[in-house]
Order: sequence, then structure tokens, then C-alpha cells
Amino acid sequence: MADPTRHYLFVMIIIINSCTGSLATDYFPTAWSSVCKSSNNDTTETKMLNVFCALGPNDPVLVDLKQLNNFTTNLPDLTLNVTIECSAGGNLSMTWPMKIPGLVVLKIQGCVIYDFINDWNNQKLEGTPDTLQSLTLVDSGFLINFTLFFESFTGIVNVSREWNCGHDTTLKRIVMRSFNAHIDMTEFELVPQNPNIDPMLMEQFILDIEKMGSDCRYEQLEYLEESAEDVVNAFQVRLMTSDSHYPNLKYLNFSNSQWQEIPPVLNDFNLKYPKLEYIDFSNNFISKVTLRIFSTYDKDRVLDVRNNNITTLAVQDIKDWVKRLPNMFVDIRNNPLDCSCIKQEFIYQVQDEDWFVGDLFKYKYIRNMTCATPLSARGKMIKHLTENDMGCAAQPADLTAALVILAIVAVVLIILIILSVRYRKEIKIILYTRFGILIPNERSDKSESKKYAAFVAYSSDDGDWVHSYLQNNLESPADNKAHAFKLCLHERDFIGGKSILDNIIYSIENSRHTIVILSRAFLKSTWGTVEFKQAYNESILRKRRHLILVKLEDIPENEMPSSLKLCLKTFTYLDVKDKMFLDRLRYSLAIKSQLVRHNSSVSIKTQVSTDSGCVDDLNISEKDNGSSHDTALYIDEVSIQI
Repeated sequence: MADPTRHYLFVMIIIINSCTGSLATDYFPTAWSSVCKSSNNDTTETKMLNVFCALGPNDPVLVDLKQLNNFTTNLPDLTLNVTIECSAGGNLSMTWPMKIPGLVVLKIQGCVIYDFINDWNNQKLEGTPDTLQSLTLVDSGFLINFTLFFESFTGIVNVSREWNCGHDTTLKRIVMRSFNAHIDMTEFELVPQNPNIDPMLMEQFILDIEKMGSDCRYEQLEYLEESAEDVVNAFQVRLMTSDSHYPNLKYLNFSNSQWQEIPPVLNDFNLKYPKLEYIDFSNNFISKVTLRIFSTYDKDRVLDVRNNNITTLAVQDIKDWVKRLPNMFVDIRNNPLDCSCIKQEFIYQVQDEDWFVGDLFKYKYIRNMTCATPLSARGKMIKHLTENDMGCAAQPADLTAALVILAIVAVVLIILIILSVRYRKEIKIILYTRFGILIPNERSDKSESKKYAAFVAYSSDDGDWVHSYLQNNLESPADNKAHAFKLCLHERDFIGGKSILDNIIYSIENSRHTIVILSRAFLKSTWGTVEFKQAYNESILRKRRHLILVKLEDIPENEMPSSLKLCLKTFTYLDVKDKMFLDRLRYSLAIKSQLVRHNSSVSIKTQVSTDSGCVDDLNISEKDNGSSHDTALYIDEVSIQI
């Protein structure tokens, strides 16, 4: 009596609603009527009810698919085809799996789905009747509470089989296109919104699932698509195959999902997908076909890798497809092939139409593929390529770029030459003081056997500057790379018991240079004048740049003796205000031009020109006794005998 009664009630409801023009309030919650509508699709065996819902962000009702249970449980002859489309962030509540009696087709598009994993450990789902045959989720995603996600992730061993396998016994078609998962972190302010899961945790997660031994068997499933998804990765594919079997799956679609390689786990796809006929990896970023098959199948299969990133192809690759992928057709059309000259062996082989015989015949289409590179071959079919297209023939050289580069190099060289000539002295100084490099035809001061690098002639009034600045920087430089120079200072190095004059002569003769510190106090010093004259005499008689003048302060010309004025005009002097003062001084102490010796007498005019003397038509001679201790400066017309 029960079954006829329900059938009678069902017929009466249909009649009543056909009169009123509305079925909505009888087969889904009344509150849904503002966003949903229904229509009939009668068949000879069952009553098909189509429900269509259009959801927006500000709808007054939340559509909860679980509520359909209250309207379909007692109507076994009713089947539902539910389509839900959302716009601008519309949402609904849907828990996995949707064990709703009579629900055969469910399509959700553009929606945010809540409560998706709420039943992850609901043991009451075991044995619940299931009718869902087609599931389509497009441009949608589920938002998961972080706390609930963490509980399910860490407690995966306790998950129910019904939740893990879902509708494995009834589903025939699954489409998940641009379907993604998001974790709601709003309750944790300090946790990032898009946390990355540690690969080690994912590995443990998969191992835990494998330990469960759920052994999901999608006996009816023929079409499985997970395309246009950012979350599809090797872990997900491994998860699909770890404890699941798809004995009747024919179509597997992973297109438009940013794959860079075919996941290795699919190498054994015969074990999980024995009847698979079409594998779609089109529109990804795959650069090489690595799939292999270890068992044969009597029907032809297709591996679709069109519109990927395959640029290189060899003759051996095609032979390997024939050998390792029996009864499979590999479709690589619309890939950016490189047809440069280095690939000419492959291109010539493909251009040979007679080569494509037997099992190779199915790859004859490659002859009609077009090239992406080089530019001369772009858009041309492989079968029509010439050596010129491949870039094998020598092309007329375009010298424009080379000439421009050459002109730039020439301009740069000219500028460098001008700068090196203009600042050659500074360059020499920097090369020595910064890098310790001595330019050719010059030698280091180490080659001269003198006790001191320099004798410093200065007034006692300038002693503080000499000791605190000059002595510290030359004898004990802060930079370890800088060369240290030993100075002769009269307070420290004059020999006791000798006269001042003898000490001056001795110090100058045993020093490679004499540094004269010019100041007002020095000009007023009697001994300073003696030291200056003796150092000047050393420069003239020894024909070397012995004398180094350092201007400590600006002295008006009217306060200078005439001889000093002339010396400052002809001698190169150093100014302590110069930023490169210490560099110039170190260079002067360390490097000197090599001496040029003659076997004849040289007039002082030549000496002045060579050694920057202070007086033009001035001749100086050593006394016949050859004494080097004579401090007198003679202005007589004599010659220097070398």
C-alpha cells in the first residue's frame, strides 16, 4: 500500500502544480523560490525535475543543498537535475559528498562554496544511498575554515571512506574546470592568507591515505576533467591514483593547468586506467613527452600535448614513441618548434615522405607543422623548409650594428687616451698608492741603498704638524697596503757630537729625498735656509729629483726671497690642501725617473730644463777636491763634470 500511495500523491502534486504553474515550493525549500525555478522533463521510467538557481552576493537566502533531502527522500521515482549559477561572489552551502536521494546531475558555475569538508569524519554517511551521476564545477571554489582544515588534514586517518571516495559507485562524469580551494584565515590575523603547505607534509598526507586502504573504485566513471586549475600538481595526481581505481575511465583531461611535465606517476596509468583512450595535456607548458606504457591495449589511444612548449624534436623521439607507446597517437601540433640549422638532420628526415611507413605513418602530420624559430622559418611548414630558411646558408652580413659598436669603442678609447694624457701624473700616483703598480721605465725606491726615504727640513714651529700628520701617515700608515717610508727628523735622528751643519749634510746625503716644509716660520729660520740650499745642491749635482717642496701655508710673494719665488715657478711643489697630497707625496718618495748619464759636460741650462732648477743661466760646480760636504751655492759660469 505504501508504494501506490506515494505514487498517487506524486501524481496529484504534479496535477495541482500544473494548474498553478509552479513546482518550486513542493520540491525545494520555499525560501529558494526567490532565486530558483523548476521545470518538468518526464520520461517513461522516471520523473525528471530540472531546478535552476541564479545566485548573487546580496540574495536574502542561503541555498543549502542538504535541505533537498527533506523533499526527495520520500519520492524514490523523482530525479533531480540541479544547475546553480552565481554572479559577483554569489555563494551556497554544499558538503561533500552530496548524498541526496534522486540527485542525478549537479552543475555549479561561478560560485563560492561553503561547508565543503564539514562531513570529513561523519561516520553516518556509511551506507547512505547515492544517485549522483554527473558532477560539474566550473569557475568556482570552496572556502574552508582553517581550524576545520587543520583537523581534517592532521586526522586524515580517521576520515570516513564515504567522504574519501565520494560518489565512486555512481559517478559517470566529473568536470572540475577552474575549480580551486581557498582557506579562510580571517580568524588568525597573523597567519598569511595563502600559506604554502610543506611538501613533506603533503608526502605524509598521501602516505596516511594509502594506509587507510579505502580502495575507491569508480566503476562507472568514464570522463574525468580537472582543467584550468592552478592547484593541479603532481601531489594531486598521485593522490588520485594512490588508493583509487578507474576501470572504465576513457577520457582524462588535465588541459590548461600550467603543467611543465607529464607527471611520472602516469607512467603506470595502465594499472589504474586500463581502458583510458584519451589523455589531454593540451595548453600547458610541457617541453618533452616522457610518458611510457608497459602493457598493450587493443584500442588506439591519444596523448594530446598540443599548444605546449615543445621546441626540440629529434628523429629518435619519434622512434621512441612508436616503440614505447604502442597503440598510442602522440599529438604535438601547434607547438613552437625550433627549425634552426642545428635541427637539419631531423628536418631532412621528416621531409622524406617515404620514411613514414608502417607504425611511423601516423606521425606524418609532423611534415605539415610550422616552425616558430628562427625568424626566417617562422610560419613555414617543415616539408617546405630550405637551407636558407633554417639559416644554414651564409647570409649577407649586416655591418650596421658592428659599425655602431666599433664607433662607440673608438670614441671611448679616444676619451680614455685624452684623459690618460691629461691626468697621467694622477693615474701614475693612484696606480702606485692604491694598487702598488709601477709603470714601465720607472723603478721603486727599494733599488737605492739609502738609509732614509727623506730628510724633512722644517721649522720647529711646525713640528706638531710634522709629527702628528706627516710622520704618522708616512712611517705608520693606517692602510696596511700603503708603503711605509722612513723619515729623518732632526729631533730624533741627528747624531750627537756632530755639528748641526754636519748633521744636515749627512742626513741629506743619506736620504733619497729632502722634504722642505715651506712656511713663514721656515723662511725666518737660518738653518732652514742652509737645509734648502744643501738639498737644492743635491738635486743639481746628483742630477736627480731630490728636492720635494711642500707648501704648508699660503705665503704672499712679497714675503718670499727671490730664489724661492723662482723655485716655486720651476719646481713642482705639493700643497697640503690638495685632496691627493699624501698620494702625491708617497709617489714622489717611491718613484723616480731613471738617470741618464753622459760622458761629456752638461751646461746648467740643460740641467735646469731637465731637473726643474730655479735659475735659468746659472752654472754650478763642485770644487776640485770633490767634497760633497760643501754647502756653498756657487753662481759662476762653470760646467758639471760627470
